[in-house]
Amino acid sequence: MKRLIAIALLVCGCLAGAQTRLTLQNVHKVFIEKMDNNLDQYLTTAILKQFHGTLQVVLDRAHADAILHEAPQGAQNHKATVELVDPSGQAVLWAGSAGDRS
Repeated sequence: MKRLIAIALLVCGCLAGAQTRLTLQNVHKVFIEKMDNNLDQYLTTAILKQFHGTLQVVLDRAHADAILHEAPQGAQNHKATVELVDPSGQAVLWAGSAGDRS
């Protein structure tokens, strides 16, 4: 039960005195960390095309509502997995993966 409460508090955005809940709907600015094989550049382009200005990619981490980074993978794993996390890195807002195209 304590674990469930702790997770609920993180997801509710109780971060550094935040009063509002951080959800995907509250994310308007994203910082994309550097990733292997220039995946960050591909994701930046895809986000700009897909969201037509409703989601902005920022170059300064301090101005971001959320951070997109590559999730750690095993050495033999041929998938790319990314996570969208709150600025403190304590709550995962979204995650997705894609297989090796080759």
